[in-house]
Amino acid sequence: MLSESEKATLKTIMDAVYGKHVLKIRYYSSAPTADKPRLVEPYSVTETKTGAMVRFFQLDPHPGWRLFNLKLILNVEDTGKSFVPRKPTSQTGAHAAGHPFAAAQVVNKEQDEYKHLVLEAMADLQITDAELATLNAARERLGLSDDEVRGVLYKVMADFLETITTEGLVTKDEVSLLKELNGCLHQIGAGRI
Repeated sequence: MLSESEKATLKTIMDAVYGKHVLKIRYYSSAPTADKPRLVEPYSVTETKTGAMVRFFQLDPHPGWRLFNLKLILNVEDTGKSFVPRKPTSQTGAHAAGHPFAAAQVVNKEQDEYKHLVLEAMADLQITDAELATLNAARERLGLSDDEVRGVLYKVMADFLETITTEGLVTKDEVSLLKELNGCLHQIGAGRI
């Protein structure tokens, strides 16, 4: 459950995603330079078992794609400056498919839909036979090849790894979570990863 502060932060971020506005954020870090503001382009918010994760393209400092934990964003401010998305975006309703966050970053519509289903199935870090059947049916319906499925599953793992290694510290709980996530992905991949 999100705190009132996190809800306000999330609203500002989602407004900026849809308005394509650059944000200035402060993000918690144990590094001495952590308090330095970051300029970012917001692309998406994804709910995970460890909390809401926000995908940004960081403009300053150190340009590049970043994934931040919503709970660790200390302050967010809409600069009012517009940006042209680096990747195509899709603006779906905030409660699409019963998910509390909108998918705003889309590279391949079919792969994005499949990834969304994978994340929903993995929310409790257990894959039931019914969830596996749903994923297999979706794979067929979307016409995804083994390589595309493998790409989606690796992307889920890469996003998680990026999240837990951003600040250069990996806790024992995160290692345990990583092992559970890996088991789920192998079960979903059924030999494809």
